[in-house]
Amino acid sequence: MTRSARDDAPTDDEFGRMLEACKRTDHPLESRFLLQTLGPPGGMRVAEVLHMKEGWIDWNEGIIKIPGHEPCDCSYCQERARKKK
Repeated sequence: MTRSARDDAPTDDEFGRMLEACKRTDHPLESRFLLQTLGPPGGMRVAEVLHMKEGWIDWNEGIIKIPGHEPCDCSYCQERARKKK
């Protein structure tokens, strides 16, 4: 079965927990803005939002360039990789 981006979009519960986590950052307003801008309904996958790096942003073109793959050993990515096997 082919997976779609929708399959990897955050659930309402996951999105709510990410919004709550924004309150615990050094810049809660900015974090919440970014999450609401980049997350649903924008269509970024959970891992893309969680792992986003400033280097992905092309400030000159005004776009975000998400790499096809970057190695990661966080528990979220490890669980996703395990489920794919």
